[in-house]
Amino acid sequence: MSRPGIVITAGFAGGLNPGLQLGKVIFEADPESGLAERLLQTGAIHARFHCAERVAVTAMEKRALRQTTGADAIEMESSAIRAIWPGAANSGRDSAGDFGRGG
Repeated sequence: MSRPGIVITAGFAGGLNPGLQLGKVIFEADPESGLAERLLQTGAIHARFHCAERVAVTAMEKRALRQTTGADAIEMESSAIRAIWPGAANSGRDSAGDFGRGG
């Protein structure tokens, strides 16, 4: 079975950084992908994502996630993708569930 050269996921994320404006396009890209510079040129904003196992519901929970992870946004899909294909976007995830590489 052949594997793709790059995997891109796109969707919605919950904001953790109060400085992010509603509707802004944010991204996190592994340096090896070569995508960061191109995305920045389009006006997208580099951000750090945290992959959670469940939805963060309350404002207090979201503030706590921001403080403990340093993430700008929270999402739930990337860990499932990396479980299927560990090489997707450089698979190292830390113990907090963060991928923490960016371009």
